[in-house]
Amino acid sequence: MRPENESLTLLGVTRARAKMYEYDVPESAFIKIVRRPEELLLITIAILGDFNNRSQQTDFEPQEEKQNMLFSAQFFDAFLNSRLNHNIGNYLLILGSAAYYLCDLPGSSKVLIGQVEPKFPDIEADGLEYLLVGLLRDSFDDLPTLPETFSAAINDLVQAFLGFKATGTEADGCQRQIQKLKRLIYQSGTDRQLLLIDTISSVMEKRIRNSSWTLLPAFTTTDLEAWRNVINKPDFIKEFWPAQILLGEQEVYKGKSAVIQMPTSAGKTRSIELILRSNFITTGSGLAVIVAPFKALCNEIKHTLQTAFAGELIRVDAPSDAFQLDFDFAEESEQDQAQVILILTPEKFLYMIRQSPEMADDIGLLVYDEGHQFDNGSRGVTYELLLSSLRLAVSPQTQIILISAVIQNAEAIGDWLMGQNKEIVDGVNLLPTYRTVGFVSWNDTLGRIEFVRPDDPDTDDFFVPRVLQISTLNSKKGEQAARRFPDKTDGKSIAVYLGLKLVKNGALAIFCGKKRTVNTIAEQISDLIDRQFQESWPLDFSSAEEVSKLLLLHTEHFGKDHALTKVAAVGIFAHSGFTPQGLRLAIEYAMQQGYIRFLICTSTIAQGVNLPIKYLMVTSFYQAKDRIKTRDFHNLIGRAGRSGIHTEGSVLFTDPQIYDKKAYHQDRYNWNLAKGLLDPSRSEPCTSMILTIFDPVRSVDGSLARRMDAVELTRAYTRGDEAVTNFIAEIYNRRRSTRFPLAFVADQIAYKLTIFSAIESYLLAHWESGRMDNTRESIAQLTEATLAFALADEDQQEGLVSLFQVLADHVNTAVPSTAKKARFGKTLLGINQLLEIEVWVEDNKEQLATINDPEELLAVIWSLLETQLKHNNLNKLSPAALHYPLALDWLRGASYQALHSSLVKQNAFIRANTQRRKITIEIVVDIVDGAFGYDSTLILGAIAEILRLENNELYEEVLPLLDLLQKRLKYGLDSRLAIAFYEAGFADRIIAAELANRFSTFPVQRMVLLREIKNNRALVRAAIGQYPSYFEYVLDQL
Repeated sequence: MRPENESLTLLGVTRARAKMYEYDVPESAFIKIVRRPEELLLITIAILGDFNNRSQQTDFEPQEEKQNMLFSAQFFDAFLNSRLNHNIGNYLLILGSAAYYLCDLPGSSKVLIGQVEPKFPDIEADGLEYLLVGLLRDSFDDLPTLPETFSAAINDLVQAFLGFKATGTEADGCQRQIQKLKRLIYQSGTDRQLLLIDTISSVMEKRIRNSSWTLLPAFTTTDLEAWRNVINKPDFIKEFWPAQILLGEQEVYKGKSAVIQMPTSAGKTRSIELILRSNFITTGSGLAVIVAPFKALCNEIKHTLQTAFAGELIRVDAPSDAFQLDFDFAEESEQDQAQVILILTPEKFLYMIRQSPEMADDIGLLVYDEGHQFDNGSRGVTYELLLSSLRLAVSPQTQIILISAVIQNAEAIGDWLMGQNKEIVDGVNLLPTYRTVGFVSWNDTLGRIEFVRPDDPDTDDFFVPRVLQISTLNSKKGEQAARRFPDKTDGKSIAVYLGLKLVKNGALAIFCGKKRTVNTIAEQISDLIDRQFQESWPLDFSSAEEVSKLLLLHTEHFGKDHALTKVAAVGIFAHSGFTPQGLRLAIEYAMQQGYIRFLICTSTIAQGVNLPIKYLMVTSFYQAKDRIKTRDFHNLIGRAGRSGIHTEGSVLFTDPQIYDKKAYHQDRYNWNLAKGLLDPSRSEPCTSMILTIFDPVRSVDGSLARRMDAVELTRAYTRGDEAVTNFIAEIYNRRRSTRFPLAFVADQIAYKLTIFSAIESYLLAHWESGRMDNTRESIAQLTEATLAFALADEDQQEGLVSLFQVLADHVNTAVPSTAKKARFGKTLLGINQLLEIEVWVEDNKEQLATINDPEELLAVIWSLLETQLKHNNLNKLSPAALHYPLALDWLRGASYQALHSSLVKQNAFIRANTQRRKITIEIVVDIVDGAFGYDSTLILGAIAEILRLENNELYEEVLPLLDLLQKRLKYGLDSRLAIAFYEAGFADRIIAAELANRFSTFPVQRMVLLREIKNNRALVRAAIGQYPSYFEYVLDQL
């Protein structure tokens, strides 16, 4: 049975009424209903019954039938929320839960069945309702006494099902008992009982069919006994979700390499666990590596897998980000754990592989998470070259998994990375929850939300009237003009208004295209707080205790008067590149646990971290300077409507001009942009950042281009700065124009030069490994190993080979020594920079040999760092004389607010051409975390490698000092113990320093420290009790 257009319209009416309650529209303003939604009850119940019957027939069409079932599930859900009939609530919750389950939305099923009250309600079905509720809950705990009519048969069925759940051996018994009960009902049952018994049969059969007992032996090369202990673990997956079934059908659990395209919240982390376990059980591999492009994502994966593998002889670990070999496999093996799972960023993994190439031989499983990040700026270059190296290094038997967002060229990526023996797993349509899409419209006094069909935005679905209303704010002292809120022309202002209105319904996030916009919105909300805009704030729907803990950490990082601290006091938090690591982790955890509900964020929210939000408000189509990619947008909106928490997520575009001007041809640009972003079929292919070398130089507005010869630029790069300057001047002077400012041209060329440096580093590493001998054949082989070559056209391939050859010649000429190439190849820097560092080391090595203090070492090295650090905001910070004191204060552990206050007192400012701009805490965070915490550590690592090349006992003491200075600069901490606490998981500068002060006698060696923390767990818990709950969670995971 298929719902017709009239039924679809009536579903829209039902949902509109439910939304009006959700959006607090006064009932007097409700849209008048011409037809009663109750008319759909018979149709939707009939669809459920028809599905139960047809699922047993040979002509059953699963996808079509599931779409019909989704219609029924959504109607039951919407009808309940429309408040049109309160007498059938439990009945519809049960039917809705069953319908969601049968159409492959188990998370939504869980949400509805969780709303049933009491736990086992009586709906006059003689106990059948208890049976169905127990199946949908997957628990028969507290099952009430059954009515006499069918009690014996129901009890027999329950016992058979519980037997199957416990051992996996009672599937046939379940079938016999369900048929026995069916015969009884078919003889004398009511219409309701007939519907319920058929639904019970469908649900039970699916529970058994999708059970881990059934599928793990079928999807792997091992029998059930190999899995029995794992399946019996309380937290192990008991039933496969659709995405996990798809991986099994395509033999991923049997060891096949695969490119997996999977939407957010479809069960990716559980799928990774299954792949890991299958690989360990079937191959006996001792090492699995998961590469994730963001530290926050690494942390989340680590904690999730630590929980999953708790109590097993499998170690899950995430080495520090520092460019040091600070993870000792020998040390780990002493813990009696036979197998190791490492989770790391591409930069750290690339460093480790270059320091210990033999590590690649031991890898049995290699997982690249968020693999579409190949074309994400300079980090994309690092990620690509890491994969290029590993393609040549890992065993052909290594299973390789690349998990990505929707990309158009998955087949090409798979061919490059894995060869022909691989699977392309297309899970794009496995959306775990339904998603509504709405646009703010404000043509009248009161604004509304226009909801459109997500798969056809030009078709309106329904609207919610009278959602937005302008208020006059309280005036501040001295103000003459009245201030109003929200501003109907400003999508950011409207997003704040909607957020404050909707937060009572569930968690939400306001997406901003730029980090600065996050602060702008925080300042706007801070102003609303000062003006006492409303009495109720998100704090009222949050954990007051957790908010107070987060507020304390905000205060210690930023000071009590900062806008981010002021909004945190009312339960509103920021998540962006400006958010310090510890705060970001704490905020993510608080959102995941439901302690807080309101987030202002950039695309950092889309970096793989699972945040359970109900509403996502989109204020911009841009991500920094560029329009957000369609694939990244779908990664972003995948956060709206988390499976198992919501049955629906809402994506709201808050700029009214997008919708209200779509009818005007000249103003449809933004509407067309929105439609393109909503259409997953328009997802961009995954490209190579190395190929951007061949891109022309663009004008400021991007509309014009000037060609350039990439190979000639490469030659200029090898000849030195003067040749590069002349190359830039030639492009600029072709026809001088304000659309091609010299500085803008130079910036584009400078970015291409960073790619040359990365390629040189790649070549050096392979020279050291013996794969490179400067013959054209070996250089061509390394060139062809890159994604760039695989995706390039013939002209570009020829250019790449020439370009690599020029760089290889440069490397060989500049560094003729094989030993020096080997040392240089262990760094992540290019030849020109390494040679400059080498000259400095040669001039200062005698002084370096006499140093025994990190601060003294920084003072000596600063002259080199000042010339080598190319960080944008550091170079703009004036006066330049403040750079070193800032680095020294950071090294000593000063807080961000203390660093900022010191700079302000010294009249520091940011140069922007001829203007002077105020220095903000956000700029301070960017400088110390970026320039000192990352860029400088690469330089210190290079100094250490150059000194090791000397092989001189004189430097034995300064080398560990360099390692210590590198980590102190990375984290901004003043002691080895504080660093050790930070790397143990207490990854916040304030908290790590506090723990180091409180437990000053604890050891600094990693494994010894972890044991000491465990032995003093209660004392450590007391010390961190005032700080966010995330850090207690870390303590519990140790």
